[in-house]
Amino acid sequence: MPEIHNLVGFALIALGMVLTPGPNMIYLISRSLCQGPAAGLVSLGGVAFGFVFYSGARHHRPVARRPFRP
Repeated sequence: MPEIHNLVGFALIALGMVLTPGPNMIYLISRSLCQGPAAGLVSLGGVAFGFVFYSGARHHRPVARRPFRP
């Protein structure tokens, strides 16, 4: 079991990483401010779709084609 000071340190670092905006958040905020909330929501959908597609494609392994045998 990890010690309490290790857990507290880990929690503080994780909180700092969550609160720090990355490039995608800066993109979404600037899009929303410049072009309105609708553009921000469309961009959010694109970012979410890209994340889901990337995370699914990264773990995908192609299936070897085998001849069909009835």
